[in-house]
Amino acid sequence: MDCIEYTRRMDDGINPREWDEADLIIVGPSRAGKTPLSFYLGLRGFKVANYPIVIGEDPPPELFEWPEKVIALTIQPERLSFIRQQRMRQFGRSESTYSNINEVRQEMNEIERFYKRNPRWFVIDTTNSGLEETAGEIFRHIDMQSGRDNIMPAQMRGFI
Repeated sequence: MDCIEYTRRMDDGINPREWDEADLIIVGPSRAGKTPLSFYLGLRGFKVANYPIVIGEDPPPELFEWPEKVIALTIQPERLSFIRQQRMRQFGRSESTYSNINEVRQEMNEIERFYKRNPRWFVIDTTNSGLEETAGEIFRHIDMQSGRDNIMPAQMRGFI
């Protein structure tokens, strides 16, 4: 199956029963960059699922079946609040608990605790990094997992 098509079908937590086919499962709070990163990696030959961490909701059990595949995104609350405020303005709204800095701080604290309960997940802070930098961290992580050191993954060859 085409990696982009797979990634499209697995966007936003859909079809967890098919996550066994994923090369990577990206998790993180809303607006942390899961979907764009997933498609960027899909263009480079990875099958990627992504799942939004929502406080108070239990993730699907499939998320815990492949801890070596999980990439957990984090972001500083101030940056996430700003991104969410911009998003809400696009919808003509100025006030929302979704973008309220105190709510976002609490959400990120809970997400960080959740990540710590899953120590095999690879955590990346996306606060100050773009898509390419975050993908580069993932590629280095994959290389380290596979025992390669500073070797460009096959999926990246021809793209840089």
